Amino acid sequence: TKDADSLVPSFSRDGRSIYFASNRTGTWQVYRSPVRGGDAEQVTQEGGFAAFETPSGDAVVYTRYTAPGLFEVPRQGGPERQLLDRPRCWGHFAVAPDGLYLLDAREGQETRLEMLPFGGVTPRSVTTLPLRPPCAESSLAAAPDGRFLLYVGVEETSDIARIDGVP
Repeated sequence: TKDADSLVPSFSRDGRSIYFASNRTGTWQVYRSPVRGGDAEQVTQEGGFAAFETPSGDAVVYTRYTAPGLFEVPRQGGPERQLLDRPRCWGHFAVAPDGLYLLDAREGQETRLEMLPFGGVTPRSVTTLPLRPPCAESSLAAAPDGRFLLYVGVEETSDIARIDGVP
């Protein structure tokens, strides 16, 4: 719609739909729209932002814009449930064939990569990351075959430079 923002798109597993976040109702929610055109259908009711279908295509996993946590809703609608109280940032998770990967990035601590198997309740620690990912963007992606992950890491440095020719 003209008076709303639509962000963070992702394809459904079958490629027939696009999930996206929109604030058209006044709050951020996840919507699904047919690739070939048509009306968007609201997927979440309690808030949603970055969303991806599970490999089986039977559920949508998502985060919220203003609150930490990882959530799930059945693809065809139904009750929304919280899976975890993290990640703290909306773009710090990825869906892989074997489960959900997430970044646990807390100020003053190392960033941990964790993995929650589908159907599991407790994530396992995978590794710590040498660079800190930014919070305000999508920072983690899984290869479709699950063999590797990519993440955005920020390395903050500074330097002092001289400016010549100033009166």
